Amino acid sequence: MATGTICSTFAITLVGDLTAGTAANTFVTSRALTVVTCEAFNGAAGASTLRITTGGGTDLTATAVGAAGIGIVQAQSVTGPAAPVPILAANASVASGTTLVCLGGAATVAKVVLTCIGNPAQSLGTLT
Repeated sequence: MATGTICSTFAITLVGDLTAGTAANTFVTSRALTVVTCEAFNGAAGASTLRITTGGGTDLTATAVGAAGIGIVQAQSVTGPAAPVPILAANASVASGTTLVCLGGAATVAKVVLTCIGNPAQSLGTLT
């Protein structure tokens, strides 16, 4: 037997200058959610960075060694223009009304897509 849940999946897409000092890199969540994946689009050949935090300073992104902190956006020669950025599972759940801040290390990281699921998921109970 297994258990199941129903949850909605949606994407949050941030486009524009995501470097520090711009207003476009902050938004408030309208519902509770869990960030499942993050994909950054790198408009230049070189590697860059991406950091997603809550307004309180909790990192959602993870470093190369899996700790909370600044994620690496790989160079195009490694992943092509779309690069996955690790999300720290322990910090991935975000309450409704939370401010999220997305900071790209370079203006070439001008698009970020966060794939999320809505919280809480509705339980289906035990499946037979």
